Amino acid sequence: MPLAVLEPRDLNQKNPTPKKKKGDKRSNTLCDTPPALLQSRGRDLHRGLCLGEGGFARCFQVKDNGGQIFAAKTIAKRALSEKSQKKLLGEIKIHRSLDHPNVCRFVDCFEDQSNVYILLEICSNGSLMNMLKARKRLTEPEARFYATQIIGAVKYMHSRGVIHRDLKLGNIFLDENMNAKVGDFGLATVSADGSRRRTICGTPNYIAPEVLDSKTNGGHSFEVDIWSIGIIVYTMLVGKPPFQSKEVETIYQRIRDNDYSFPMHHPLSAEAQKLIVDTLNADPTSRPSLDELMQYDFFTSGYFPSRIERESLTKAPIYRSNGPRERCRKNFIDCKVACGLGSVNGGPNKHAGVRPVEITKADVEAGGPKVLPTSVSPASTKDKYRPISMKKVVPPSGLRVATKTTSSSSASSTSITLSPSTSPSCGSGELASNRRLTDSRKDSRQFRQLSDKLFKALADHKNGKIPFSPHQVTNANVRNGIVYISRWVDYSNKYGLIYQFNTGVTGMRFHDNVTCLADATGEVLLLNTIGNGVAESCQTLDTKYLNATNSKRVRLLQGFRDYMEKNLASSSRNLDNKTTRGTYIVHYDHIDNVRMFELSNGSFQFNFADHVKVIVNNFGESVTVLDTNMTEHIWTVESALSYDCSHGDKYKLVDRFDMIQRLIQRRFLYLASQF
Repeated sequence: MPLAVLEPRDLNQKNPTPKKKKGDKRSNTLCDTPPALLQSRGRDLHRGLCLGEGGFARCFQVKDNGGQIFAAKTIAKRALSEKSQKKLLGEIKIHRSLDHPNVCRFVDCFEDQSNVYILLEICSNGSLMNMLKARKRLTEPEARFYATQIIGAVKYMHSRGVIHRDLKLGNIFLDENMNAKVGDFGLATVSADGSRRRTICGTPNYIAPEVLDSKTNGGHSFEVDIWSIGIIVYTMLVGKPPFQSKEVETIYQRIRDNDYSFPMHHPLSAEAQKLIVDTLNADPTSRPSLDELMQYDFFTSGYFPSRIERESLTKAPIYRSNGPRERCRKNFIDCKVACGLGSVNGGPNKHAGVRPVEITKADVEAGGPKVLPTSVSPASTKDKYRPISMKKVVPPSGLRVATKTTSSSSASSTSITLSPSTSPSCGSGELASNRRLTDSRKDSRQFRQLSDKLFKALADHKNGKIPFSPHQVTNANVRNGIVYISRWVDYSNKYGLIYQFNTGVTGMRFHDNVTCLADATGEVLLLNTIGNGVAESCQTLDTKYLNATNSKRVRLLQGFRDYMEKNLASSSRNLDNKTTRGTYIVHYDHIDNVRMFELSNGSFQFNFADHVKVIVNNFGESVTVLDTNMTEHIWTVESALSYDCSHGDKYKLVDRFDMIQRLIQRRFLYLASQF
């Protein structure tokens, strides 16, 4: 999730947020990695994955003890001059005053000795920029839907006197239900009295012409957000901004000259072109108002969806060119009402006519701990400054690790992604059968292929295209080699995730990037990762000679194993321990009450609330369904759906596969964002 700089961007700078290089001075302005445990007004927050960084801030996932996940925008106090403190106070006051379904929700702000934290609603489906990168361009129905939600948010902000000034695809986030959420108010300002602003700020490709010449033309006002809406619609439909160029100065000149065109190879509808041309009028006073925009034929000339499906993050949806006119009209009206642009039967609009924002320092500080004190934390040393790597690190040997915050229902934990490769400390027989692809691009492609396979199977099933073939897989190697988790306990609020396979092997993943595995004989395998995610060693522990740390790990592992075997039901069976010993959990995630465990052997296990388990073997080669009696049924994806359909939806596999596809797709999107 990209973050804006907290001060207006220098428009003479070609790269407003350059990649950090060794010795980069930005290291002194970005915050250090915060403590694993943060406290806000008596509430514990567990810090997890770094979502992204900007010029002066980093954003981390955090989770409270109730399992709620938030995004924490983190700013180092040492980076805050007196001027930037005032700007931050303004950002906080503006954002916390806004309450709209299409504005990223402000939750809280607090501080510790080193940092200021702005706690925000988490948007689990990334941003419109992520979606566009995966798709290249969006369809006009999708653009209608998102433009309506964005206009609703902007109209609400303008009614509060707020000018965003940095509307762009990267600042339009997508929540769990694929609704647009405007975020990042680092450049926002308030103009309740109609005064014009002269600050030159914004993102080059989205900046309005009057902003470029604010020093000489009398300044800019609310119309800059109208301009940005036009840029956003063009970019969604074409795949790139209208004035894009390699050189920033060329972009500015094209903006001043209003020099852009529509592509011939991918024609836009006349209605879309009309909206774009009018919003990109060089004269701000000639641009349509937000209410006038909603009267444009673009919104009613074609299909208007009732919602956007998650599958649209990576694959273009297929809409009817002309759906039922009355249905499209109803969807449009419903969308407008939901985002505050209309009302039902003339009823009141709760987002209309609200009082403008007034920014005072007292408003920000009232009712809570002092925000942004004059004292700042001392500058950190080189050893103390440890940035979280956002790119893959591939060592020449050993194991590779990347951290990701889990979404478990209990307290937070950081999931550990390990990719076994050849390690001099491990016997080849222990991990050979469980080697994962060390190239994250290939890994990401496998996730996408699996997601697409599930999506296609569900679509074919819905359209009656799956042939009747409910035969189970009879391959002995498949049937005899299935490894799954038979017991597990999430104690991540204190120790970590504990689990036991049907092979009898017990594993425990600790918070310090260590995984311990113990087989039925009591032999313990330790996977140790250090530094920037590189696994330094993989070794068999001699339990007679353990240091204090490993002794505690082994005691915890054995204690939890005894607890699970005594209190939790299981379906263990004997498998070849030599081929399964090195299997461990790579990643853990959940949506609602569905848990996903990604295993190091390329399989995925999904546990449902009714105790049915679904194991996707070898990236979709086959599917194992464990019913409530722990009876195994092994099919291909298509055969599983065919069987369920012919038996009266016995295992509810359509709904289960839909949830599985969502979790797999979420994993793919995360991996795809890492390169």
